[in-house]
Amino acid sequence: MKLKNLRFEKLYTPYFPTQYCTGGELFDYIVKKDRLPEPEARHFFRQIIAAVAFTHHKGYAHRDLKPENLLLTTELQLKLIDFGLCANPVKNKFLETCCGSPAYAAPELIAGNAYCGNEADIWSMGVLLYALLCGFLPFEDECLPKMYQKIQRSFYVCLIRLLFPLQELLVVIV
Repeated sequence: MKLKNLRFEKLYTPYFPTQYCTGGELFDYIVKKDRLPEPEARHFFRQIIAAVAFTHHKGYAHRDLKPENLLLTTELQLKLIDFGLCANPVKNKFLETCCGSPAYAAPELIAGNAYCGNEADIWSMGVLLYALLCGFLPFEDECLPKMYQKIQRSFYVCLIRLLFPLQELLVVIV
């Protein structure tokens, strides 16, 4: 990637040049296609796993995983963005800040309990996988308290026929 005519307008404000992702947000891609076929969902989910595993390996929890924070290149490669809620917890210490997007939040966050950031990210990845495969969220509800109840009970209905390994994966993660 070449940078030309890069100007810094404000002194002491960090700027991070990134790759231009012409494919837009994964959210818009899912909406446009209604839902993704399993091979395509698998293609994207593998990339999500790799990005989150790298983030965790570096000692961070993303804490705001959702399709709006995954951008697509023209080659349909995903780029994880928006590390504004990222946390670098000290080993064996739990996080306490409730943050992220409610529909993707793990039950322990909603309950207001201390939580492991990496485990909360894995929960969010399960919600992402469901959204890729079904085209909608597993715990949707117009009433936020009702949605929180569904999340805390892990109550969702999969209206799409999925191969058994995918069904099993969703049950384990979400």
